[in-house]
Amino acid sequence: MKYPSFIILLLTSLTLWAQQAPINPTPWRIPATTSVPTDSLPKIQQYIQQLTDSSKAAYVNSQNTRSLKLALNALQTAKQYGIKEHRAMLNFRVGYLLEKIEAYEEAVVFRATQAAWNLKNNNPLHAYHCYSDIGKLYYQLKKFSTSQQYYLIALKLSSKLDDTDLKGHALNNVGLTYLRSDSITKAIPYFREALQAFKLKKQYKNFNALMIGVCHGNLAECYLQDYGTAKQLLDSYLTIAQQQQASENISEAYVKRGTLAMEHHLWQPAFSDLLKASALLKSSAHYKLYLRCLKSMTNTLSHLNQPKMMQQYLSAYLQLNDSLYGSSRIQQITASKALLQLDKIQYELDLHRMSLTAKKKEIHYLKQTKKDQKVKWFLSLGLLITSVVVAILGYIKMRQNQRKDAAIQEMKKQLIKAELKNKQLENLELKKNLKTKHTELTNFAIEISENYHLLKKLNTELKSLKESGKSESPEYQSLVQLLDGQLGLDNQLKDFQRKANLLHKEYNNTLLSIHPSLTKNDLYLCSLIRLHLTNKDMAILRNVTEKAVRMSKYRLKQKLQLDKSADLHAYLNNL
Repeated sequence: MKYPSFIILLLTSLTLWAQQAPINPTPWRIPATTSVPTDSLPKIQQYIQQLTDSSKAAYVNSQNTRSLKLALNALQTAKQYGIKEHRAMLNFRVGYLLEKIEAYEEAVVFRATQAAWNLKNNNPLHAYHCYSDIGKLYYQLKKFSTSQQYYLIALKLSSKLDDTDLKGHALNNVGLTYLRSDSITKAIPYFREALQAFKLKKQYKNFNALMIGVCHGNLAECYLQDYGTAKQLLDSYLTIAQQQQASENISEAYVKRGTLAMEHHLWQPAFSDLLKASALLKSSAHYKLYLRCLKSMTNTLSHLNQPKMMQQYLSAYLQLNDSLYGSSRIQQITASKALLQLDKIQYELDLHRMSLTAKKKEIHYLKQTKKDQKVKWFLSLGLLITSVVVAILGYIKMRQNQRKDAAIQEMKKQLIKAELKNKQLENLELKKNLKTKHTELTNFAIEISENYHLLKKLNTELKSLKESGKSESPEYQSLVQLLDGQLGLDNQLKDFQRKANLLHKEYNNTLLSIHPSLTKNDLYLCSLIRLHLTNKDMAILRNVTEKAVRMSKYRLKQKLQLDKSADLHAYLNNL
């Protein structure tokens, strides 16, 4: 839009006059989602506190899912308005509640956020506890190498804090990760150094004495082949636990000592220790340790020719195992995680909706607002007054159009960003679901293999007793029939094959497009290889021998046109 030269000169004069004229203050605009007016801060902080208190009350009433939802709402509100006072505490609370519902991977995110915040604010003690908790979460997930990394970070922080007690805990935890990874020679130095650290600390005498016993118990697991050394360490652990009246540690010491006796085929001492542990754990809440005790007791009784007692402990083991790892428990955990994901997605949608609403209000404000300025003019000619009015109106109209166009363009950009973010969230959710299904399928395969070997061993032992004529009672026959029924794995194998084919459907289609000569059995074998299963587990899942599995792998390499030295597992995973 072009103006005559006299209008441009007039506009220049008006601009110089406006610099001396009073300007009305700009009205307060709608706040963005990351800031809030100072006078509204107390109300928002009060709202966050109410959500936190409600979360605590729900947790006291054993409503873990509701408590988690309220804590997430409080945390998201604090993030939305940039309030930092509550965020460290809320990150801790959300991570703790996620751990309670066994959502360990989700809990890691909040623990890591809290750890980063503590390091940024120069709080190494709290950062130490955060990294220790992250290591524990990965330990629960059986990702021992990752767990070890975070425990090593905690160890460095304990050295920085110069606290031998914290250092002893970190050393013991690192040793446990090596022990569970079967790196026994690397685990022993850490356990011994942890012992020295706990012996040096005098401030918490009783607690450190108990930790010395725990380290003895962990060291004993490293010396299982040396009965004398391991027995001496476990006796020390048991004595210290009894002195401190720590029932869980007493039970653990009995179980470890019974397991040691089993390793050396000392069935009567093993039975005695496991019986004591079973009596202590029966009414406790340490279900996993009790499950381990029942499993060892069943194996011991089978060697002691006690079929009646073995049936009782086997029934208790199967019942407890079903309650901990059965389908109902898995469904409960899956439902809790699904609710968590839905809450996160709903929060993101609400946040985008609030942002869009704020933009709409701002556009409406720009359209409706007109600047009110006092204009004092000394004009003598009507033509000059008319020219000034036309120039002012034209300038205002041009500025309004520019602002309107800029606001509309910005709105379009925000809408595009919101759509892209929603698609990214959907893709992330699909990847998480695929990873979860892959892990569940692997665990299902391992569970089928372990149950098969245990029940097959028990069935062989009982049939051997029957052939030797040592038991003719109806209860014995009933137990044999029960174990025979458990060995029928056809339905489980068919269910596993169906799930494996469904999970790897797209992958199999890709593989067939490259190698059309592959059969259904070849594709099923590829699925088992991608699940990181051993030849022994593959043989059980395919109902063939290990030799047949090796031959199948050899033929599969030929069909895939791979060299003999080529890594079949790497090829299938990198395809």
